[in-house]
Amino acid sequence: MKKILLSFLTAVCILSLAGFQSDNSGREVSNTELADSTSGERLPEPEFPLSEDVVNDALDELGLDWDISEDEIQQISGDDVEGIIYTFCDPVKTQSEDSTAAFFYGGVSSGLVEGKRQLSLALESGGHGLDGVPFAWEDWKQMIVLGTKLYGGFENEEEVYRALSELEVPDDDSRLKWGVPLSKGYCNVQRGAIQTSPSKGRYALWINFYESEENYQQELQKSKEIQQKRLREMSEGTKKRLMQQMDEDEKKKFLQEIDEANQMEAGD
Repeated sequence: MKKILLSFLTAVCILSLAGFQSDNSGREVSNTELADSTSGERLPEPEFPLSEDVVNDALDELGLDWDISEDEIQQISGDDVEGIIYTFCDPVKTQSEDSTAAFFYGGVSSGLVEGKRQLSLALESGGHGLDGVPFAWEDWKQMIVLGTKLYGGFENEEEVYRALSELEVPDDDSRLKWGVPLSKGYCNVQRGAIQTSPSKGRYALWINFYESEENYQQELQKSKEIQQKRLREMSEGTKKRLMQQMDEDEKKKFLQEIDEANQMEAGD
């Protein structure tokens, strides 16, 4: 089940279908602040989609003892999309004492969407021992640096972490979205609780890199249009099953999204 979840999360990222519709929170850094302040050498920009060797080299440099699950590698190819998904597992640890399934940490997707570079990390708090722990940027520093190195082009490997760590994090576990312009592109981070998890306080975290904020907004609009289309095509039985897993606030928001999707179709 965990394999399926993580593969889905990463696939969603590369196809630009992930994204919560809540407002940005925290401090938006101005482009002026992020103008090149040094003339030093920047991080190299790996060729996209990322090769397995490039990903493994980055893991080794950060001391992350994660393996790429060979049977979980997914190639994505379409008219305007060319990408690849890698899923990370523990080389020894299993999901439980009675299981032979590998313990998973998350996944990374990279590729070209309409010729523009995109990279996304999909992570789950349980794989990093953070279920029920108050959210803190420091706990995710290595993963943020991993994404920074894999996307490349930044002034140094901690640029993205420093920008994100200045953003305020609410004390609750509500769905949130942050965005920061950087010296090389734009980073969007999303967090959302996993309601179906038996573990209290479990959430998913997406760290997404785009060439620019404009590129991100374009992909967000496409995501919204695809989401609305899927809601219109969803059967009543599927809607009911999904709503059984939601609290009252989530049900209200879900019904509102369905109504908006139907209104959009009527407007077309």
